[in-house]
Amino acid sequence: MWTFIWISIFTYFVLNKSYDAIASRYNKYISSVDWKAKAREIYNNLHPYAMKAGRKTAKPLLQFYYVMQSDSVKSADRALIYGALAYVILPMSILPFSAHKLLGLIDEAAAIALVSKKIKPYITPDITAKVDDTLCEWFGIEFEEVALYTTSK
Repeated sequence: MWTFIWISIFTYFVLNKSYDAIASRYNKYISSVDWKAKAREIYNNLHPYAMKAGRKTAKPLLQFYYVMQSDSVKSADRALIYGALAYVILPMSILPFSAHKLLGLIDEAAAIALVSKKIKPYITPDITAKVDDTLCEWFGIEFEEVALYTTSK
């Protein structure tokens, strides 16, 4: 059921149509979900995936996670974000990388790009700071961050 709901919402989003109508059809399912708990479940898979995919790929995924934790996000947007996170991180895929190589990367990149565009208004300085802190914890401090830190003193 959840897969169908997410695919429906994502399809409307990809087609650049308002997915509010379809989200309202599934509102009783979407609004009854504890999306923060779902985000915490996905977080357990995020770190190992990020270590394989790298810092640049991990950044938008962490933004997705922290936006899902925000109280200002609508349930339909949380469902969209959760679907994108699950699609990218979990081994299920319409075009698996193991079979389709480049196409397997493109479908995941498209999910990240489209949802990143949608959540942009939700990204606050607080979320940006949390993402940066997590990236530094996972990958260490990048050269540019060290340069900025030393020149600001």
